[in-house]
Amino acid sequence: MQPELQSEMPLHETRAAAIHLPERISAGELLSIEVTPGEERMFEVIRVSEFVPGIVSVSARQYGNPNNFLTANWHADGRMLANILLYGENRFYRVQHSNDTGLHVLGRYFQEELDILECSEESNMPFSHHEGHPLEHHSETQQKHGHQQPLNAPVFPGSAETIYTTGTDNNTIIDVLLVYTPNAANWASNNFSGGIEDVVAEMMNLSQLTLDNSRTYLELRVVGLEQVAYSDDGNNAPVSSGIHLRRVTTSPNYSPWGSSFGGHPITGFMDEVHDWRDELGADMVSALMQVSDVGGIAWLGGGPYP
Repeated sequence: MQPELQSEMPLHETRAAAIHLPERISAGELLSIEVTPGEERMFEVIRVSEFVPGIVSVSARQYGNPNNFLTANWHADGRMLANILLYGENRFYRVQHSNDTGLHVLGRYFQEELDILECSEESNMPFSHHEGHPLEHHSETQQKHGHQQPLNAPVFPGSAETIYTTGTDNNTIIDVLLVYTPNAANWASNNFSGGIEDVVAEMMNLSQLTLDNSRTYLELRVVGLEQVAYSDDGNNAPVSSGIHLRRVTTSPNYSPWGSSFGGHPITGFMDEVHDWRDELGADMVSALMQVSDVGGIAWLGGGPYP
């Protein structure tokens, strides 16, 4: 999970927040946010997405300051999860809805107070027998699925060049299947009013913003969000995230490590994920679990793959 989604994040200088989303929003529109009392910031929308059905995800850059960003996710009932990322000033804020009070709270957090979790290992992905799902390069496919709307590239003050062009033939769409464990769902429900859907929406929003800032011309699209019947605490016998990764990677037809790794069984745990991936045509699979040994772990591309 990205640092901005950590649940134990202490918030400082908290106060009630009232931020309203227009009925219709598109690239180029301005959003006004009062970051601190009397300090209003204007953010220009650069992308509107719907990573999770019913949640509008918006990324925006501060008007006149290319180093500051806003990511926000609105539910139809007005609930919101947002991050105000003032990188140029080393200031960071979160806006979050409380189910207890029914209000939104804005608070500041400090990067140095966030957990630092390292990757437990680095491994190349073994050669896979699976046929790759071709990446799509056409906006007509994007419109067919209806997850993200084609947007025009806005021009920001102080720059004569366009920053983003979304929903065009020049972009490559990556279809992502997300699966999560019951423990991850419980963690999300205990910390976010929108539960796991809030986590996924903002996680994808932040990931897409990173790709946009890197000018990769890649667009992420969530094609599936499913709970998987898997105990990420190892049924009270915890295993490393490297074992979790191998368990979600193996299938009845594929296990280059055999049936066990490091003394732990790895086959027969999440076989249904492979069926879902084939049915949905996902290019990537990401599993959300409640773990404490890593902030994230994945295979390093070592291709070519057959």
